[in-house]
Amino acid sequence: TASGMVKGAQSLVQCFINPDSTAESGIKFFQEGSTFDDRKRRRFLAPPILSVIVLSLLGNLELGTWSVCYAGLFDTRESYVGTSAAQILKLGAGNAEAMAQGRSYVALADGVESMNWNPAGLARSNNREASVGLISWVDDMKGHFIGYNHPFMHSNLGLSGAYVTMGDFDVRDVQGLPLSGQSVFVRMGYLNASFAWSLPSERFYLGAGAKAVFEDLYESNSAYTAADVGLLWLMDGNWQFGASMLNLGIDAQDIPWSFRGGAAYNFPELVTLSADYIQDRDSRARVGAGLIIDFPEIQDLGIMSLRVGYYTADNQGESSLGFLKNLKLHQTSGLSYGLGMDSMSESLHHMSLDYALVPLGALGTAHLINVKFRF
Repeated sequence: TASGMVKGAQSLVQCFINPDSTAESGIKFFQEGSTFDDRKRRRFLAPPILSVIVLSLLGNLELGTWSVCYAGLFDTRESYVGTSAAQILKLGAGNAEAMAQGRSYVALADGVESMNWNPAGLARSNNREASVGLISWVDDMKGHFIGYNHPFMHSNLGLSGAYVTMGDFDVRDVQGLPLSGQSVFVRMGYLNASFAWSLPSERFYLGAGAKAVFEDLYESNSAYTAADVGLLWLMDGNWQFGASMLNLGIDAQDIPWSFRGGAAYNFPELVTLSADYIQDRDSRARVGAGLIIDFPEIQDLGIMSLRVGYYTADNQGESSLGFLKNLKLHQTSGLSYGLGMDSMSESLHHMSLDYALVPLGALGTAHLINVKFRF
């Protein structure tokens, strides 16, 4: 076990020195690490250390013509702002819970809605799950989500897809004059397949996925493929840790890859705190934090949840929402709010319902809602 850890650490150092090194040492580390028994694994590898080493090793993988290295996550990324395609991957479609919590979800990932945040969370569900979602973004942008999660022995297979459209708007010439009879219709979408598995202890989870993304931007059509990897660690106490590397472009360099690492703590009195570090390809590093308050279960209805989050967004101007003005929060960017219901009633097919309201300042307000059934 010590040999495996040493070689993993050597690979981490090599990642900083030579970002284009191959994944051979990483693969060897996993092979040797597989001889750990579960108790020694939990005792020897603390979740933060494991997250750094695993993602560093995965970062050495060559995907098409592009390689990612954990060392690059410390870049401010200012020169990449506005250079990424496939922005649908950043809208949070299908996961109102995560958006309500300031996007701090990587350590709380659970079930079909976790596929685009941390695919390892798929394996936390022992039930078949079907989920549908709606999203209303700014500028008349609307979208739909559908997902399915199927459990196997200590593993899960998930399939999902999302489709976003933007309403017709005029085509204008170089002088800004509308061209008669011409309008623009924008649409974007993706299909995702993920696989996740857990160790027998059901404390440590790994997940990976692949997705196909398409964009129809008036006279420009594009298609991309990308990969996701993630891990999740549930401590014996109330702590949870997670990390994921999302949207690793396989055939293009302008996919908005995203690294997420975070933790969550469950208080005994139905309160959960979460926090994520988020680094996207085309943005400076961000931090998301969330608070979840679960109210006592109501018979035949389930557990009701109140969610509040904060995300270190750029200044987006003043929100026009009345309740934010009443609370003097209309000039505060990055806040989000949400409600949830999780029912274990068979008459409701073990349904969960989540809603998120995400003020985007002067740009408008985003609304997300999704419904999940377990059977």
